[in-house]
Amino acid sequence: MSTFEYPAKPTLAEVAALLRARTLDEYGNEIGMFTEDTTPTDDQAQEIVDSAYNLVKIRIGRIDTFSADLIDAAKTVVTLLAARLIETVYYPEQAAQEQSAAALYAAMYEESIVALEGAIRDNSATTRTGFMSSIPMKGLAATEEPWPINWEQLNLDEPWE
Repeated sequence: MSTFEYPAKPTLAEVAALLRARTLDEYGNEIGMFTEDTTPTDDQAQEIVDSAYNLVKIRIGRIDTFSADLIDAAKTVVTLLAARLIETVYYPEQAAQEQSAAALYAAMYEESIVALEGAIRDNSATTRTGFMSSIPMKGLAATEEPWPINWEQLNLDEPWE
């Protein structure tokens, strides 16, 4: 059975690549990956990655409708947010400092998410679905009914006739 991969969700290895100093074992050896011996553990880091993905998805919309280039850019943004969250949640005393890793990841994330939102707006024609695709439009062109549709219609699942 194969597992479904969410577009733009980074792997733990991709997040660990940004946070190498946080992948130390109990003896201070750099592992380069989150494991049960690191802080955060692999399970804890995965929860943060899932949260970062959901937060970015809420801000930019359905990631699976984007072109491959935008999905890659969104993955980078999610990775930056995950790194920021790990620093903030697991190392709050360090994150409070002005030049902390958390502050640097925050600045990179903020700049990147704004750039991604602009790219999404500029490339909206390349997405597979649009904002109005979920509203049944049967009969509008043929009957030349005025726009907008009747907002008092309670069941938008049924075509408006």
